[in-house]
Amino acid sequence: YADYYYPFSFAEKENVLKECKRIGINGITSFSLESALPTVNYIAREMHLEGNPLESMEWTLNKFRMTERLRECGIKVPDYVCIDSERDLLGQKFTFPQIVKPVDSSGSRGVSKVNNMEELLMAYHRALPFSKSKKVMIGQFIEGREFEVDSISHHGCHFVLTIDDKVTTNEPYFVELEHHQPANFSVEDGTKIRALAKKVLAALAIYSCVSFIEFKMDNEGEI
Repeated sequence: YADYYYPFSFAEKENVLKECKRIGINGITSFSLESALPTVNYIAREMHLEGNPLESMEWTLNKFRMTERLRECGIKVPDYVCIDSERDLLGQKFTFPQIVKPVDSSGSRGVSKVNNMEELLMAYHRALPFSKSKKVMIGQFIEGREFEVDSISHHGCHFVLTIDDKVTTNEPYFVELEHHQPANFSVEDGTKIRALAKKVLAALAIYSCVSFIEFKMDNEGEI
């Protein structure tokens, strides 16, 4: 149900701004859509509302930039390369299995696990149309449990609400099916996951918003 409906895209920032000013909104957010962040941040800046800085949007919209940023801040991430052509892909050496994903898409679109070079080439061409920048990430596949951490950040203070066990379809596509709340883990693991979530939010300059962070815990207990 909606109180207001307008027949234009959320990407039309000026139209959205015009209506937000007319209504007199108190805040703006998106429903788990990275693609809406440019409009969300634009409206927040223009109307002096709560939001995140521009660098945060740049890091969260591009998975490769995000990975590079997290690595710079000393946060453990899988090894990845960013590929922008088939020639570039064929010039790389990979140890399988690998995970393939568009650098700037969402909702598990174009994501797949591959076990050899033939599958990798097919997965690259499958992922490419989902990337606006026509770039694809290929990286180390981590075996283990997957968690999602749900948080609220306000003025740079981060509050972890819950940690979910995440259930997906089987390989190769890993589409989300279920979330179990709360996740079943030890007190020690819960403490580690919460601390790492706050470190990630700080590294990505998350200031005021809701966030959902996905983690893998490998078979040795490393997150």
